[in-house]
Amino acid sequence: MLCTGSMRKCGTCDYWSGNREIVNFGNQCEFENNDRGSCNEPNSSSRLNENKTAQMSCPKWRKWGQLK
Repeated sequence: MLCTGSMRKCGTCDYWSGNREIVNFGNQCEFENNDRGSCNEPNSSSRLNENKTAQMSCPKWRKWGQLK
């Protein structure tokens, strides 16, 4: 799945630790819909939950620093 930095998904979040790649000169990132990672936002109720899929989202989202 390709996502821009404006799409509020775990795969585009700075706190998410799953696999993803920067593409399109930093304008998008790419990940598989079922890729899983953990949320590392200190105040999130999902903190350290390693089952967060890349396509999920939450109110603590912050744009991944590598995205433009």
